[in-house]
Amino acid sequence: MRMRPLLFVPAYALAAVFCCAVPVQAGLWSVPAGAAQDFTYANGQDEHGFFGEPIILGNKLIFTPSPFVAHAESDNSSLRHDTVSFDLLIKPNRRLDGIGSITMQGFYSAEGQDSLVDAWSEYSVDELGGSGRHFAAGMVTSPVAFPLAADVTAISGSWSGEVNMQAPGPANPFHQLLHIEFSTTVMADAVVGGNATVSQILPQVEFDFAFTLIPEPGSVPLIVLGCVFVMRRTYNRRAAG
Repeated sequence: MRMRPLLFVPAYALAAVFCCAVPVQAGLWSVPAGAAQDFTYANGQDEHGFFGEPIILGNKLIFTPSPFVAHAESDNSSLRHDTVSFDLLIKPNRRLDGIGSITMQGFYSAEGQDSLVDAWSEYSVDELGGSGRHFAAGMVTSPVAFPLAADVTAISGSWSGEVNMQAPGPANPFHQLLHIEFSTTVMADAVVGGNATVSQILPQVEFDFAFTLIPEPGSVPLIVLGCVFVMRRTYNRRAAG
């Protein structure tokens, strides 16, 4: 794909902006298990430490990741990757209806014909029981699509992306126990005499889960009787009037 050169930002300048972006300790979270409003979680971990530790707010797990930056010069490649994952157990009498979406933004720069930059992310949900279904969604970016190769001289600009995970319908809901995983990768590949830089900034990664309360079987008749009582009382009032 040939592109008209955009305003060029030197690769070293983009790299310098994020030179202090150091990932935290990788591995299990300091508190890898806990409870939210409508679910509990366990085995929380961060493969390379870029995502860090979550904050629990209602039914949200909120992360503030370090920027992902890949920079390469003269016939070299660079890659930055991380995966955050945890197991989620839905509390009784609840159905998971919404998974939500994750948004990101960043910059890219490539100099030297055929130097290229690439970025991709994936959000996946696996049922740990039931039918064992696997759900996955990839990143959609704008205004550019990756991988992106340099033109005759150079290209640079900003980009944004979204990963949107759809939940199954209420007729065939998620199993109660799930494995949640989100991974993101940026890569820069420079030709001889060229350079390439790409960054991905996720100001906040929110796993925002939406639930529906499901009445217990024994409570359904009580709810029906309540509705009948209200309808009957309304009818009597109208008849008396």
